[in-house]
Amino acid sequence: MGAGPKTQAAARCGPWRRVYLGHSLANRGGLMSVSLKIKNCITYGLLYCVGVGIPSYIDLHDWCRFWSRVDKGPHPRGCWLWTASIRNLTPDRSDGYGQFIYQGRNWGAHQFAYYAAYGLYDRDLGVLHTCDVRRCIRPSHLYLGTQVDNSRDMMDRHRNASAIYPGWADWARGKNHWSGRYPDRVQKGSQCGRAKLSEQDVRDIRRRNSAGETKVDLAKEYDVAESLVYVIVYRKIWRHI
Repeated sequence: MGAGPKTQAAARCGPWRRVYLGHSLANRGGLMSVSLKIKNCITYGLLYCVGVGIPSYIDLHDWCRFWSRVDKGPHPRGCWLWTASIRNLTPDRSDGYGQFIYQGRNWGAHQFAYYAAYGLYDRDLGVLHTCDVRRCIRPSHLYLGTQVDNSRDMMDRHRNASAIYPGWADWARGKNHWSGRYPDRVQKGSQCGRAKLSEQDVRDIRRRNSAGETKVDLAKEYDVAESLVYVIVYRKIWRHI
C-alpha cells in the first residue's frame, strides 16, 4: 500500500525535520507539538524549505506562520509578495512595506526574510531591494546597505520626485513656492508657536548691537543662543522687521 500524500510530503521535508526535531522537543514540550507543526506546514503547502533546512534560531511555528503569508507568483521580476499586514506610518497612510510580529517585536517582512535566509545582521544597516518592490520578500532580491546607498539607488533608478515629475523642482521655487502662492498662510515672527522673542525684542537686539553691545551679552540677557542673536543681527531671520 502506497504512502499517503501527507506522508510523502513529510518525507520530502526530512532534511529540516531531522535538524529541528531536537530543538522542538526541548522547547515545545514533546513529539505531539512537533508533529502538529509539521502537519501545519504540510497544510500550508510550505515546501520552500525542502533541501534548505530551517535555521535553528527560528522556531518552526514562526517559520510556517511567515511563509504562509507569501505569494510566490509568478510575478513580474520574479518577486515573492507579502500578502499580510502592511506597515502604517499614520492611521490613513502606509509606507508599502509588509510587517511581521516575531518574538513580540514588529519586523519589516523583508527584514525578517533577510534574517531568516542569512542570519543576524548589523541593524544599523537597512535591508534594501534590488527590484524596487516594497512588498517583495524574496531573499535573492534583498541586500544590506546604508541610507546613503538607499538614496543613491533612488536617484540611479529615477524614483525621486524630480525624475517622476520632470521640471517640478525648478517650477516650485520663488513665486511658485507655496509660500509665494499663499503668503497669508506663512507664520512670521511671534506668530510662530516656537518663537522665543517678540518683534520688539528683535528691534532692541539689533539696535543695541549696533550701539556696541556684544552678541554674547545680548544672548545671555534674552536667554537665547549666541548663534540666534547672530542670525537676527545679520537679518538671516526676522527679515520682515
